[in-house]
Amino acid sequence: MEGFPKVTENKAQASATIEDIDNDGKLDLVASSDQDAEERSFKNRGSLYVWNLEGDYDKSNLPWPTFHHDLGRTGNFGVLKKNVFSLPQSKIVNNGNESLVGNLKLILQKKSSGTWLSQEISNANLSIPANDLIKLDSGVPYGWNLKEVVVRSPGQYRVYGVFSNSEGAINSSWEFNVI
Repeated sequence: MEGFPKVTENKAQASATIEDIDNDGKLDLVASSDQDAEERSFKNRGSLYVWNLEGDYDKSNLPWPTFHHDLGRTGNFGVLKKNVFSLPQSKIVNNGNESLVGNLKLILQKKSSGTWLSQEISNANLSIPANDLIKLDSGVPYGWNLKEVVVRSPGQYRVYGVFSNSEGAINSSWEFNVI
């Protein structure tokens, strides 16, 4: 292929990527080196390399856009997310005839030596209208994972939610394993 291979200096260990980093509508090839070298000496620095390519940028034509394929780092090509696993719906339904007012806490927990260790994701006062619902995957300030927490460490986890008001508390959880 004309213009290839592209050459970097010493130890280019990270994967190269193709993107339109300068927003000119054309593809750019981005690569790096961990350590640059001159004849018989090292510069003790790395470099970032960007080459302008001739092709037009179209994100739909980039089938492997990031390390391990997608933001979930699944490493799966051609597998739809719905076929990997399904999540329970994250919502609270108010079947009553009056608004339900209270506090909602959403917590991510990891099991360690038989004990659940907690990381608070959301803690907000809210009102759920009568005969209506709120979706926890999209609401602000009560939505699930507004802090964009990503679980990468293997282990047993659960998401835990508790809604409380002057009448009491309702809690629910969903457990999952990361391998």
